[in-house]
Amino acid sequence: MKVKEENPNVAANFKISEPLRNKLRENGIEALFLIQAMTFDTILDGTDLVGRARTGQGKTLAFVLPILESLTNGALKTYRKTGYGRSLSVLVLLPTKELSTQVASDFKVYGGSLGLIRSVCMDIVVGTPGRIKDHIERGNVDFSSIKFRVLDEADEMLRMGFVEDVEYILGKVEDTKKVQTLLFSATLPIWVKQIATRFLKPDKKTADLVVYYLKSVFNCCTNKLIVSKISGILEITISACRYTECTLLNKILPLFYFSCYISIFVSQID
Repeated sequence: MKVKEENPNVAANFKISEPLRNKLRENGIEALFLIQAMTFDTILDGTDLVGRARTGQGKTLAFVLPILESLTNGALKTYRKTGYGRSLSVLVLLPTKELSTQVASDFKVYGGSLGLIRSVCMDIVVGTPGRIKDHIERGNVDFSSIKFRVLDEADEMLRMGFVEDVEYILGKVEDTKKVQTLLFSATLPIWVKQIATRFLKPDKKTADLVVYYLKSVFNCCTNKLIVSKISGILEITISACRYTECTLLNKILPLFYFSCYISIFVSQID
């Protein structure tokens, strides 16, 4: 399907180089997914980021595209080392080997369009926390020139018991001021929030696709929204105008807010 020119998320509206846009087009992508559009400029500008989106909403390219642009055409191009024996520039942590393989493949495919096909494996390391920790202990990983740290599916790493490994790996970066950290997660349990506070810079930004969609639902169906936070639990109280709206919200909201730290109350106005 051809994307309409008025679509604000078309790739041409972002600082994406022509070779990378061509590769996106080859793969049938004319416009960025919403989470990609919400985060591209922030990442390219060098700001730490917490991105919240469910699996399948385009999180991988949300960090792959701006990282590749930064390494090849952005401010980091000057500092990127070349040749054999150089230390890595990007570290990506994921909960499973399958996801690691998928993300590494995306880096190779899109990095190849920018001339990185021979060196992307040496610039970018992708793996599970357990595997990366093993390489650190063997002395195979050098963080002295790292520019990006990415935690993808952070809540899944928590669920799978990688807490100590993740904290160990993140703690191995000595000069955090020179590192940009990106955290992506479908939910934000307490540990994920603690990681964001501890390892991301204070001026970090947040792109929350879940809240974006909720606001869209609210704007269509309700006339009153009250959000409060009590003891770390987010409570959302919605007053719907009609019975049908109240019923609709009770069905839709659990699809978005499935974290146990969130309570939602929907009340009907006669």
